[in-house]
Amino acid sequence: MKPLSIYIHIPFCEKKCSFCYYLSRANGNHSEYIAEICKDISQSKDKAKHHTVGTVYFGGGTPNFLDPRYIGTVLDTMRKTFTVSEDAQITVECNPKHVTDEQMQAYRSAGVNRISIGVQSFSDKTLEVLERRHTVEQSENAIKIARKYIDDVGIDLMYSIADSQGIVCETVLPHEIMNKLTHINVYRLQSSNFKQVDDSASELERLRLEQELIKLGFHKYETCGFCKPGYESRHGQNYWSLGEWLGFGDGAHSHFGGNGFINQRNERGELVAQKFLKKPEELFKRHEKTPFLEFCSDRG
Repeated sequence: MKPLSIYIHIPFCEKKCSFCYYLSRANGNHSEYIAEICKDISQSKDKAKHHTVGTVYFGGGTPNFLDPRYIGTVLDTMRKTFTVSEDAQITVECNPKHVTDEQMQAYRSAGVNRISIGVQSFSDKTLEVLERRHTVEQSENAIKIARKYIDDVGIDLMYSIADSQGIVCETVLPHEIMNKLTHINVYRLQSSNFKQVDDSASELERLRLEQELIKLGFHKYETCGFCKPGYESRHGQNYWSLGEWLGFGDGAHSHFGGNGFINQRNERGELVAQKFLKKPEELFKRHEKTPFLEFCSDRG
């Protein structure tokens, strides 16, 4: 059986963030959207009959903005349709503001075993600059709640952030919280909606964060990814190695059978997988001689 990853795009958010360039929206019928995804999954049975699903990733948007039963519904449909490995890594992205005990219990019962929380910063001042709608206290509580039910809990952090006066906001790493985490993605803020930090200052901050994370027991395995030993994102690694994956939902990408596809809606509003004009290998090149794999992983 060939390995396969599944990506589920949940576009719904309480409010779209100014720095976000992913397909997302604040309105829409959650139930109808999940039903559409489950229908598309069921219709893909023959396509993946020679594959075993090793990773599932719910991204957004804000997947935990939805009632948690919808995550279980999608996973149940997936198990009825595909061969899903018993040790499949199943990740849900979460906004710290919406994390609850009941939600994490439901995720664990559905088979979710990895959580990625969009903390972005452990500074309330920086969160205000980013126009985030959660606080540091909510982030810390979300991490504690998630760890009560799921062992593999990580976060997204941003650096290279400046306020409206151009003053750089320092990215802080509270050690007590860091010790509760298994993986951390560290991204440079690059958005025309915010003051830009010059490249030299940004690079110095990146190096400082990298050194501090290594001291805390994390190792760097991707350009932006750090983890404790054994907690690598298997889903991300499949992307960077140009493995096969199927994407379901608005704007989701797939790489299957040597071709790349993106889900787009036709004139009737139906989701249709449109073939890339270029091969994925060409799209995934940083420049002429450097494959995306080498740029993103620790192989480069």
